[in-house]
Amino acid sequence: MNKFFGANVEQEDSNPDMLMLSNKNAFLSNDLFRKYDFAWDIIDVMIGGKSSIDLTRMTISSFHEADTFLITYGYDLQNENVAKEVKNIFDEAISFLEQILIPDPFTKISYLTIPKELKEEPDLRNLLLLASDTEHEHQAWACAILRIMHTISHVNNDISLKFFPEIQKQILTKIWSAVYVNNNGEKFFGEDETGIKVYDIDIKVKKERQSTIIKLLHKIENVAADVFDQIGIRVITNDKVDALLIIKHLEKKGIVNFCNVKPSRSINKLIDINLLKKILSHYKEQLLNAEITDEEFEELIRNEAENQSLITDHQDSAVNIYTSKEYRSIQFTCRQMIRMEYPIGNSEIKEQFCFFFPYELQVVDMETHYENRFGKSSHEKYKEKQLIAARQRVLGKLIRETFSKKH
Repeated sequence: MNKFFGANVEQEDSNPDMLMLSNKNAFLSNDLFRKYDFAWDIIDVMIGGKSSIDLTRMTISSFHEADTFLITYGYDLQNENVAKEVKNIFDEAISFLEQILIPDPFTKISYLTIPKELKEEPDLRNLLLLASDTEHEHQAWACAILRIMHTISHVNNDISLKFFPEIQKQILTKIWSAVYVNNNGEKFFGEDETGIKVYDIDIKVKKERQSTIIKLLHKIENVAADVFDQIGIRVITNDKVDALLIIKHLEKKGIVNFCNVKPSRSINKLIDINLLKKILSHYKEQLLNAEITDEEFEELIRNEAENQSLITDHQDSAVNIYTSKEYRSIQFTCRQMIRMEYPIGNSEIKEQFCFFFPYELQVVDMETHYENRFGKSSHEKYKEKQLIAARQRVLGKLIRETFSKKH
């Protein structure tokens, strides 16, 4: 330390001038300490890939710092309407904790209770100060409430979802334009009954609010723009080969543009493409040599695909760690260009307001769909895993403390 700051401890007591110099250097040292005093966990959030949801504390020490933090976040509490908005977020966060996260996922018993003084706290700045005080008994609760508030804030302020009805209309209109429905309600991808007949088409037109919040709570990014299945379309085919034919049809007819597919979210756990290529090659050769008829070719490749084209474990994707390994489907995220009139500003503006919006498209054969729905990979088990993960992320310290007290 002396080497860097010039302090000579041996001469301090005998030389007043050196004592003054030492005090001056101590002052300079404090400035330097403050200059290089990094909040490393905050730095890790900004450039290290850590999520703010996983912070164990805030670093706010005054109302002034709290005001600055809130304003830069987007909330100026001096604005009456903004203050009401924040109060609504706070109230929803308390309700979400008490009704969704606090009850044990299995017994539904609530072993935790939000401290009354926090539930009745009128000033969000006090909550920020409390979340920064690691010595306070309610610090972990303040952090838990802020985690939920942050997530709700992003759900509330996803700009694309402000225009959801128009977005939904444009995407579904394009999908349905590729479908023919006959008088019996049977659905075909094509212009008439010569198209690819499907068992059914399921449309999920908007994710439930609570489900969205839970999903965001276990995502690293924790922002609503990264929820890719606000609109989800599931096409249930009669067999696995038809699943691939549907995907080909969607691309060829311009319903889905392959350039707008998000590669990192594409999953195929339904059919082994390499094995199918070999099956097709084998029977195409027989067909060309007139060894089999057209009808036999169709029957043979479909039977082979059903019996042999199974995805092995090494082909599993880690896109969603909460999806069961038993869940089988082909799914990918498409991004469609949405064009609409400018929502604000001069009505004389002729340009359109444009942006890409993601939606999830899933294709699965009827037999596999039944196994997905009622087997080990059912949606209820998937949601249960998500809830457990979100609960642990938000209330982990409080759950551990409660468990240790009981044991």
